[in-house]
Amino acid sequence: CKDDLGASSAAGDGVASAPVEEPTIDDVRRTNVNSKTSSQRRPVVIVCHGFLSWRNQMLMSHVAAGLAQKLNCHALRFDFRGNGHSGGRWRSAGFDEELCDLRTVVDYVRNELGCEVFCIAGHSKGSAAVLRFALEQQELNHEQKSFIPVPYFVNLAGRFVVPGEFDIKTRFSKEQCGELAKE
Repeated sequence: CKDDLGASSAAGDGVASAPVEEPTIDDVRRTNVNSKTSSQRRPVVIVCHGFLSWRNQMLMSHVAAGLAQKLNCHALRFDFRGNGHSGGRWRSAGFDEELCDLRTVVDYVRNELGCEVFCIAGHSKGSAAVLRFALEQQELNHEQKSFIPVPYFVNLAGRFVVPGEFDIKTRFSKEQCGELAKE
């Protein structure tokens, strides 16, 4: 791999310098984190956040750090467009855009960083992009003999119990409620 990973990353030893913001690609925000171990050739696990979340949400940070340590790999997190620090418009059902964002990140890891994408893990709504990418990859694998697939995909379930009363007006901003009403 090159010396830095796009998006927030975690290296196996957990030693990293301060993040450096980069411009977006198609409204997908990337943050580079230089790691002392990143010059070693290691595979990359991409971790996708869920609904109303972002790359540095505590769960995503812990999952990425745990994977990097246990698998001796780099773990890369990014913000889907309209989430976290990414540009673009937030959408409650932006499934096509999120699949496009994931393709962009996979291409970046492979073509710009020169790394192997070992696994893609998605939490909650992020799993939809991951599973759609897996299906798309399966179709491409049958069509193109030289295609190099991502070997593993992980679907991390979202919540099935939300404590307390669920009130859409307290869960979403006024802007988000308006967007939900349109869709």
